[in-house]
Formats: sequence, C-alpha cells, structure tokens
Amino acid sequence: MAKLVLVANTIIGNEKAWGVFELDRQSPGYSGIHRYQIIQVNRDGKIAEFRRDLGLASKFKGVKQLRIPSLWEHTVD
Repeated sequence: MAKLVLVANTIIGNEKAWGVFELDRQSPGYSGIHRYQIIQVNRDGKIAEFRRDLGLASKFKGVKQLRIPSLWEHTVD
C-alpha cells in the first residue's frame, strides 16, 4: 500500500527544510516522465512536501537526479 504524504501548498523562503530533491517521476496525467523539485517542510510536526513541476525529464539530459538533506539546519531559500 502506498504511503500517504502531507501536501504543503505554499512555502516561505525563511522556513526550515528537511530536504530538497529533484527527481524524475511519472506526471499525474500520464503525459510522460517529468522532473519535479520536492521540498520537504514541517507542517504541524509532520513532514509535508511541496512539489514543483520543472517540465519534461528529457530536457534535463546529462543532469542527474539529486537529493540534498537539510535536516532543519537550512531554510528553503
């Protein structure tokens, strides 16, 4: 069974982040693989995700997916 993830609809530049990721994932409308920027932030003591669609993953040839842990030490900015 899939794990449910809390959604953060907005983020503020000075709020602390748990991590920042750029990952290739299937788009919700099944229109191909897209690159997503995912920023994990705190919402009521739980980790929530803010996602931004960066476009088709094919536009990022030669660019690896990345995962940057922040562990509440750095802000979204």
